[in-house]
Amino acid sequence: MSHRVRFASRSTLNGALAVGLLTSAGFAQSVLSVPSQYSSIQAAIDAAESGDEIHVSGGSYRRFEVLDKSLAVIAVDGPSDTIVDGGGSGPVLHVVASSEDTATTVSGFTFTGGASENGGGVFLVGHATLEDALVTGNEATNGGGAFLFGSPILSNVRFEDNSAGQGGGAFAAGGSTPTFENCHFGNNFAQYAGGGLYAAPEGLGETEVTLIDTTFSRNSATEGGAVAVLNATLDLRGGEIEDNDAGAGGGLYAGDASVATLTNASLVNNTAPIGAAAFASSDTAIALVDTIVTDNDADDDSGALHGDNGEVMFADSQFGNNFPEDAAGNTNDLGGNVFGAAPCTSADLAQPFGVVDSTDTTAFIDAFLSRDMAADLAAPFNQLDMMDMQEFIISYLSGCP
Repeated sequence: MSHRVRFASRSTLNGALAVGLLTSAGFAQSVLSVPSQYSSIQAAIDAAESGDEIHVSGGSYRRFEVLDKSLAVIAVDGPSDTIVDGGGSGPVLHVVASSEDTATTVSGFTFTGGASENGGGVFLVGHATLEDALVTGNEATNGGGAFLFGSPILSNVRFEDNSAGQGGGAFAAGGSTPTFENCHFGNNFAQYAGGGLYAAPEGLGETEVTLIDTTFSRNSATEGGAVAVLNATLDLRGGEIEDNDAGAGGGLYAGDASVATLTNASLVNNTAPIGAAAFASSDTAIALVDTIVTDNDADDDSGALHGDNGEVMFADSQFGNNFPEDAAGNTNDLGGNVFGAAPCTSADLAQPFGVVDSTDTTAFIDAFLSRDMAADLAAPFNQLDMMDMQEFIISYLSGCP
């Protein structure tokens, strides 16, 4: 008796191969739409399978949560048109992603009107990513805008007009390792510590917060108008801390054996009676490298930088127009610093500062040709292009104010 072996057709094999390639490349298994298919975001989340995408059109929505289900929840019309309102309860967004297998991304929303003990606006746990979002008008005991635990990533998120007891904008819980990139904290308030951001003492592990090209402005608190770090580690690269206010550490307050490093940043126009720009207490070390420290205002017996039972170190940094002085208390000048006039405009790249001249033109050309980010003067940042040249020319021709 003979047996006939049947083979799949070429088209069937090609189709199976295409499905396999799409799946392995990370394409969504399904795309669910709100409100055309599902009336609420939560209904779409409940119906979705891990690996799915949920596309949300502009509109007003109720708060939602994603619990250990790997999804991408995307507001296709952006945060200005897609509002999630907590209506006085919160968190407005709650994501738990306990492992890399359940990693979840939420992007393009505004989260507002939330109130809770932890994370009035956003509560992120584990491998959660929040992108291209606005978190505004929320309140909590800890983390008015956001409460973070695990290793969440926040990219291009604006925290504005949030309030809390600690961490008006965001609260990094003990043992967390969050990363902020290209974020902004503006006009947030904390009754006690961390008007913009509070990094809490270590819990299950060390608290390590990374800030990349992130800005803080007009935040206020009793300690750490922009940032407060207690028994934690802060790595701040790039970005600006400007126009913040506190009772101690107008820009940065670090205490309880913390370590804070600021590289290629600016501390400008911050105010506090003690340590207008940065204050170190309780066996803490603050290190500033290649950082601008100007126009900060403290009381007569303090300065822009103040070490009190802690140490503030600085190297290759620029100081100018700080009242009553640049540094007070336990501070350590490691060399390479420039004291006196500060750069008066973005085109004022080289000494003598306070005047725009041919040395600035040479400095810009050298930096641009060597791909040095000192020439990165205009958006899009983290790349050198014609926009940077245009900004330098406009700034140069305008001169110092």
